[in-house]
Amino acid sequence: MTKANAKSLIRRREKIKIDRDKEYIVLEGSGRSRTTVTFDAHDSTADSSTFAVHADNFVAKDITFKNSHSRSDDQAVAFRTSGDKHAYFSCGFEGYQDTLWDDKGRHYFGSCYIEGAVDFIWGDGQSIYENCDINIVGRGYITAQGRNTEDDPSGFVFKDCEISGTGHGFLGRAYRPYSRVIFIDSKFSDVIDPLGWFVWRQHGHE
Repeated sequence: MTKANAKSLIRRREKIKIDRDKEYIVLEGSGRSRTTVTFDAHDSTADSSTFAVHADNFVAKDITFKNSHSRSDDQAVAFRTSGDKHAYFSCGFEGYQDTLWDDKGRHYFGSCYIEGAVDFIWGDGQSIYENCDINIVGRGYITAQGRNTEDDPSGFVFKDCEISGTGHGFLGRAYRPYSRVIFIDSKFSDVIDPLGWFVWRQHGHE
């Protein structure tokens, strides 16, 4: 994708996958509100991603990835980050359920916007979210982290983030028995349930 004039808007309706052998890609848009890749697939979690990256060493900046399907009972992934050493700067991730599949690998999200309702940041990634705006648009859960064992290094860390929106939900629910999510110096609006966390199917692992 080429850079566009600052006044132009780029809207692409397509599904994109970057395979494992396509390393060292830098994808730069002309601004999160100006450059968008969108699709509305929802048949299955594995196949619904608007944009999926399986290669290592990937960077995206100033671009929004969106799944426009909005039925609350369908899994509709906007972005799947599945390689190692990924970085995202001033990007947007918009959807409803399972918006951002932080699948596996080490990832950094800086000054990004993430929107959804149900498990909309989920997976088994080892990731840092810093200075991000997180917007809850329905009733649900921000995170569903999938750490399987005590030795698993994965987890989500949210630092200096702001959580707000029009919905209501929990900071997360335990997707796997050793799920690990940490919020540091972040600001919560009243959209967050006072209980904070939901144990889901992992009773006994609190």
